Order: sequence, then C-alpha cells, then structure tokens
Amino acid sequence: MDSRSMWHGARAFRSTSSVGSSHVRGGTSTRRNGGADSTGPLRMRIIRRLIVGSILTLIAVISGELVFQMLLAPNLAITTVRVTGDDIIGREELSDIVGLDSRLLYFHVDTDLIAARLETVPEVRHVEVTRHFPDTLQISVEGRTALAATSINVDGESVPAVIDEEGVVFRAGLRASEGDMPVISGIQLEDFVPGDVLPAELSALFGDLRRLRLDEPSLYAMISELRIVRRGGRYETVLYPVHVQVPIRMPVRAEPERYRAALQGIEVLRSRGQLEAVEEMDLRGGDVVYTMPAEG
Repeated sequence: MDSRSMWHGARAFRSTSSVGSSHVRGGTSTRRNGGADSTGPLRMRIIRRLIVGSILTLIAVISGELVFQMLLAPNLAITTVRVTGDDIIGREELSDIVGLDSRLLYFHVDTDLIAARLETVPEVRHVEVTRHFPDTLQISVEGRTALAATSINVDGESVPAVIDEEGVVFRAGLRASEGDMPVISGIQLEDFVPGDVLPAELSALFGDLRRLRLDEPSLYAMISELRIVRRGGRYETVLYPVHVQVPIRMPVRAEPERYRAALQGIEVLRSRGQLEAVEEMDLRGGDVVYTMPAEG
C-alpha cells in the first residue's frame, strides 16, 4: 500500500469517528429535552387532583350541612332547663314566660328574648340565658336586693314595700329578714305597680346607702328613717337616728363623713346632757348647727 492510500484511509477513519461523536452528543441532548418536557403533564395531573379533591370536599360539606339542617336540627329540642342563682321565679311563671309547654327547638331558641322577658319580673334584676348542646337551656337569675323600706298605697291602705339600690320599688310586703332596714318616707306612690322607680334625682342616695351597708355597716345601722324633702327644685333628707329623737337635716347624698359627724354631734350633746333639749341638728353646711327650743 502506497503512502497516498494510507493517508486517505486515515482521513476516512477520522471522519467516521467525528460523525459518531456528533451522534452521541446529539442523543444526549435529545434525552435531556425529553425529561424536561415530562414535568409539564405531571404538574397538570397534580393540579387536577387538587381541584377534584377540593370540589369533592366542598360537596361533602354542603351535603352534610343540608342533612343536618333538614333532618337533625328540626329534631334537636330543649328537654332540660336549669335555673341557677336566686330562687325568685316560680315554675309556673317561668313556664309561661319561656314557653316550656311548647316544643323549643335548640337552634331556634332566642336566648336574648327570653332574658328580656324574664327581666320584666319586678324582683329580677338581671338574667343570663345560654344554650348547652345538645338539649339544655341554662337560666341564671340575679334578684333585686332590698335596701330600704317605704310605704305605698294599695286599695286605699298604706302597705310597706321594699326598694333596691336602683330605687326600684319591686315588692309589696316585708320578709322577716327585712325588718331592720331603714325606712324611706316622704315619697307618695299612688296606684303602685311593682317595678315602679323613684325619681332619678334620688338614684345617688340609694347608691350611697348601698355603699354604707357594704363598707360602713355601723353607719347604715344608725338610720331608722330618712324622710325625703323637696325644697324648690332639689331634694334634701331628714335623718332620724336609731334610739335618738333628734332629727338631723342632711343633703340628699348619704355621705359617710356627714353621717360620722352626725354621730359625733349626738355624742357631744349626750355628754353635755343637752340631747333632750335640742330640737334639730343641721349638717347641710360645713358646720353642725343645733336648734334649741325658743324660750317663753
């Protein structure tokens, strides 16, 4: 073989190797492109599954709600009524107000309306009504607390009644435990209806009396009677202490400082032997003023 033939053979060999190398690179590139394209369909399948799953879940929820509202809710009735707190409302009255004789559906009970109706009972101060699944109605009752007694006119007769801290005359008649309460006089209540409220100008007085009873029980206990006096456009009070015949003129507010001053004034008169000689004490101003009987 001559040198020219060998040269041509060598060139042919190199040319064949180049073609094969190019084919291999081309094949590798094709596989890479094919792998990238396969992620698109996979992503679409995942999205479709999520959408289908969400739709099925929504259908299940809606179906469950429809079944509950149409089949279960109409059959969930109140079968137990628990009343806690103050024992004020009788069973018959409670039944009439709440409607216990009729069928109460758990999800249709208006708790706010029931509470508002029960609070129309004069002796009731506040009511809270709650539901407890699946069949219980809880009623918590807070009654009014008697703070003072007064006199009302019922069928032409004077009858004792009780007042609470809000100035509400909520019951005619006194219970055995209410015999030592202060008496509020000077207020005329004609055609009395339980739940009547005394004038708003006196609301501060009853708030003061409540604080005296809680924080200054000895001062509260000294009050035998408080007579309400209207002078011009304002109210005043006349205090009649327990076991003392001296009336004491006071502002309408039952302030502890003035009541202590009244006690001190009484003790001063007693120590001087002048208690029986004084007609009246006046604490409406800054000083204690004694009124003595006119001579002759």
